[in-house]
Amino acid sequence: MTSKELEKVLLSEVSLNNILESVNVFSNLHRYSGTPQAEKAVDYLESKLNEYGVNYECCKYTGLFSIPISSTLTVQGPGGKTYDALGCVLSGECENLTAPIYYDALSLEKNLTEVQQEERYKAFKGKIVLSWEGRASFAAVAKKAGALAMIHIWKDDNNLLHHSNIGPVWGTPTPGDCDTLTYLPAVTFRQKDAKEIISLCEKGEVSATLSVKMDTGLRESRMPIASIPGKSEKFVLLAGHYDSWYEGITDNAAADAIMLEIARVIHKYQEELGRSIRIAWWSGHSDGRFAGSTWYCDQFYENLKKHCVAYINMDICGCKNTGKIIARTTLMEGMDFTADIIEDMTGIRPNKYVTMVKGADQSFWGINVPIAIMAKNEPLPGNETLYGKFTNPGGGPWWHSVEDTIDKLDTDAVLRDYTFNTRVIASVLNAETLPVDIPGFLDEMKKQLKEISDSSDHNDFCLDPVFDKITSLKPLAVKFGQKIRTMPKDLSDELIKETAGKLVRVTYSMVDEYHFEPALSSAFAGSKSTFTGLRIGMNRNRENTKPQSYLFAQTEFIRQRNRLKDVLSQVEYIMKKYIEEES
Repeated sequence: MTSKELEKVLLSEVSLNNILESVNVFSNLHRYSGTPQAEKAVDYLESKLNEYGVNYECCKYTGLFSIPISSTLTVQGPGGKTYDALGCVLSGECENLTAPIYYDALSLEKNLTEVQQEERYKAFKGKIVLSWEGRASFAAVAKKAGALAMIHIWKDDNNLLHHSNIGPVWGTPTPGDCDTLTYLPAVTFRQKDAKEIISLCEKGEVSATLSVKMDTGLRESRMPIASIPGKSEKFVLLAGHYDSWYEGITDNAAADAIMLEIARVIHKYQEELGRSIRIAWWSGHSDGRFAGSTWYCDQFYENLKKHCVAYINMDICGCKNTGKIIARTTLMEGMDFTADIIEDMTGIRPNKYVTMVKGADQSFWGINVPIAIMAKNEPLPGNETLYGKFTNPGGGPWWHSVEDTIDKLDTDAVLRDYTFNTRVIASVLNAETLPVDIPGFLDEMKKQLKEISDSSDHNDFCLDPVFDKITSLKPLAVKFGQKIRTMPKDLSDELIKETAGKLVRVTYSMVDEYHFEPALSSAFAGSKSTFTGLRIGMNRNRENTKPQSYLFAQTEFIRQRNRLKDVLSQVEYIMKKYIEEES
């Protein structure tokens, strides 16, 4: 059965009623990892997989999970007011912590120099810092500067409290990570409430009392991993997180339900699958900083590195006011692969790539997976403020809040997300050759690197050797691409992992194959997810940076450049070896 034929039968079998049944079950469960309600969700997934006859393994692991219990901030003095707040994942606890509030106005400024930042942070000592920044990297800086606590002003002006995270470690920490866990008392705060306090701060010193109660500790959690064998051991990994904030309908109950239906339908056509598929429901996504997917990568590393050829992640699905689909990808499969599907479904053809984010359980860079795709669903032009202004993912301001309820579900969007992901999966499962475009990816690498080079000092942060290497590799990649399309599927899959997979790994990761880089804020912003280690030289010069910091940055840059050149040489060697053997 061809990819198109497989796609056709998989789309014809979908049952919207099945999907909605699962969403309704999850709508009654607050699925915090390792808690009784989360385990009930696992029981339900297992019962349905058993009903459908789908083989699965239920993995159990121990993770470090963090859930806020209660948080308040009370402004001292006449007319003092108490505000609700929301503890960040891995926040420290405090009870009646009273201190002056410092409004970090410079947090609104961009591109501050190192010297300016140093002066800014001096004011934090002994203060409760009210700031527009609030991720892990800022919490570390604030703690080092002597801040007693951090209040993160939410960037969108709505009446909701949104969950956030100051955990800097991807997955479960190791002994070497312990010092990076700040456990600084940290909360998110409504913008309208923050503006009231800012007005008070502008009139003089303001003191406040902060209380934060958290439930942070070790718990056991289960994750169902379904396995549907095809003719080849090489497999597609389809996954999404089942843990949520509250009932989390669009993040991520709808995706969980769609994945369950995909498992049911694909199982019916198991005999037609060219490659295998695994379907995983992760826990520890929000409350454990991607603990579940990272644990799975650690525990099954060898098998994943040998056999996993694609990772399709589903996160924020079935959401109303998301008529536009954008594909986040590694860029390796080429623009047309997802653009053709999206245009066929919506009539709108994407005109640019969106690089994959370093979030949403993207825990598999170390295993040389060449293809990683995750749809980003957002409002159509003109509908961006239909439910108010917001900058978070999805179709409205309810992300990571108590308002992510079943009324936010759109059944047309549910079927669309089933369709898009099923078409992507079918196109990989039964492709004669995996859909990769290595020459095109090399061009994309050069574009990303040029962005870095154009904003870096050419003498001290020079990328010319890398550009030369990529230029010389491209003609070889063209020949290699022609060769792999004439070979048996399993052999081409292995070679694609060893070449395309390595190129993806070195583009999206700044550490070795066995470790995970920090889960810091820069990783979530567009093209910053690529070549993170080389970006250390951007907008940096000897005038705006202290000599010691400049030397350290140069050293990191050189090591990252060496790493990139070395991987390019490894890929070149594999390509040459194969082409020469076949000649």
